[in-house]
Amino acid sequence: MRKWLVLLVLISIPLAAYQYWDKIEPYIPREIPLASTFDSSAHQVVMYSTSWCPYCQKAREFFDRHDIAYTEYDIEKSPEAKRQFDELRGRGVPLIVVGTEKIRGWNRTAVKAALTRLKDSAPSAHAAAQRASTVGQFEGYIIHLRNGRKIPVTDYWEKGDTIEYEMFGGIVGVHRTRVAMIENKAGGTVKRYSPIFKKN
Repeated sequence: MRKWLVLLVLISIPLAAYQYWDKIEPYIPREIPLASTFDSSAHQVVMYSTSWCPYCQKAREFFDRHDIAYTEYDIEKSPEAKRQFDELRGRGVPLIVVGTEKIRGWNRTAVKAALTRLKDSAPSAHAAAQRASTVGQFEGYIIHLRNGRKIPVTDYWEKGDTIEYEMFGGIVGVHRTRVAMIENKAGGTVKRYSPIFKKN
């Protein structure tokens, strides 16, 4: 009888840890912190998701909390997204692509590590905007975030409480309370945003 009880406990512990991993993981010290200097404007972060997936929501909250711009494709609403998902041999959602790295399922540690590697290998968007403006080629807009990051875009539009723009073939949204101002490089004008946003 004792052997069965020991076996049951040994099986139950990893199952319980797996089931409640999202509550346990924040208390585990990590050697690879998310670099605070990650340049979200140079992002190559794509998430294939569904609207009902709880782990997709955890990923969204993580990206929003760290001001990381990403492109999201709902594989149930977009045939093109489903085709890309299948080409990437996706088996479940979320499937997160950071640069060239594929992360299957929600794994905060793997995403942080991939973002850090992407940051180390990608040129900063600010430097890219400066290079383009010095040769007179960049005449779009620069979205200035409150955390100091700058996102050069060719165009943007407001949709509800977000500022949206196109990047890497997808639509990216940034909550307007995170935007300090949008600079029009062609017209030389600046549109400022309040940190407090009230819905009517």
